[in-house]
Amino acid sequence: MILSSITRNSSTPKDRVLLLDFLKFFFIIPIVIFHTNESIFGSNIPPILENTWLYKYILNFAEMFSFSGQSIVALFCFLIGYRELKMEFFRRLFLILIVGYLVVFYAYSEVNQTILNTFEWDIYPFLAVSFATLFILKTNKTLTYFFGIVGAFVFFLPYQNMSSLIIDNKWNEIFWGICQAQKQSSWPLIPYLGLTWLFFSWGTFLKNKNLYSNRILFFYAFLLALVLPSFSYFLNAPDGEGLYCFILKAPLISTLAYILLLFFLFHLSLYPKVQKILKKNYFIVFTKSA
Repeated sequence: MILSSITRNSSTPKDRVLLLDFLKFFFIIPIVIFHTNESIFGSNIPPILENTWLYKYILNFAEMFSFSGQSIVALFCFLIGYRELKMEFFRRLFLILIVGYLVVFYAYSEVNQTILNTFEWDIYPFLAVSFATLFILKTNKTLTYFFGIVGAFVFFLPYQNMSSLIIDNKWNEIFWGICQAQKQSSWPLIPYLGLTWLFFSWGTFLKNKNLYSNRILFFYAFLLALVLPSFSYFLNAPDGEGLYCFILKAPLISTLAYILLLFFLFHLSLYPKVQKILKKNYFIVFTKSA
């Protein structure tokens, strides 16, 4: 609901950025598929595959876009940077995150367990921390652009080998994740906090710019052609709990290739010609209310 409320074009309040609406709708589909498969089966090879041919193709589709969770977070942060958002928005956002986490927390908590032992770092506390930093960054553009650059460099850190810096597993899970047979971290601060800073600054940068030339599109196309083979890594994504660490442990070039693709798609969505074309597509217009 909140995501829908900020997908409007800042220059024409009654319009929506239709490609962003469609991407929001599109990214949610693989997320639902993966979470459904994990919750019901919890296995990379669910029994239903032996009897239902269609489900196999559904999973294959989700595997092709296994970066969708990170993509929709990037989209959200891009929109926060692109739109002029008031304090009321952040208040509602934090309320939703707190309520959502408490529901999950009490649903999975056990009797006689302390809060610290039951606490699990997942998407809700990650988003709360991320958006708290964005609220600070939005007060100063220089700060925004600086941390946007920092966010890009975070992905070059050897975060997969930094668990030895902290002895406590709980803090390891929060900062850079744990990838073991009995534990699969989903949203560590490093590198995903960098992802939020990077796309927030990108949205802020494009807000008042008129960068809509064909040369820019050709440049994107050239770069994407260079990294095209790197996307093949995500085609082998597992369907169960191992998905989180599979994405976290992706080769740097594959992660950067996906980030470049998101840069291109978000920028393309702001092109007036793209907006004009998509207004004539009934399905695209339908997704803006989804």
